[in-house]
Amino acid sequence: MSTVYLGVVNEQYGRLLATGFSATEAGYLRARERGKRIAVYTAVEAPGREGHLNRFIERVRTFLTTESYRDIPDLDHRVRRLHELAAEALSPWVTLGDWSSGLIWSPTTARR
Repeated sequence: MSTVYLGVVNEQYGRLLATGFSATEAGYLRARERGKRIAVYTAVEAPGREGHLNRFIERVRTFLTTESYRDIPDLDHRVRRLHELAAEALSPWVTLGDWSSGLIWSPTTARR
């Protein structure tokens, strides 16, 4: 089971399901209901973007900030950076100064 919802949208909303939403929006709504972390990337250049998709993006932006991408290499870079940030969140410590000095900051030592 995933812990993050990663949405990537360009021009097409997708086929409507019986719920009245596309699979993308239905997945987004499920992720919100389950309290998952959410990241949505929208294409900068999408001249043929459908109205349903524009409205979906507006609804998403009610609750969070989306990030735009220029092209596939830019999207790849942004998703890799998201992965790095998630890894940093799993190990919340930062080394300060010279590694040999042994000066390490962590949430635990910061409270002292």
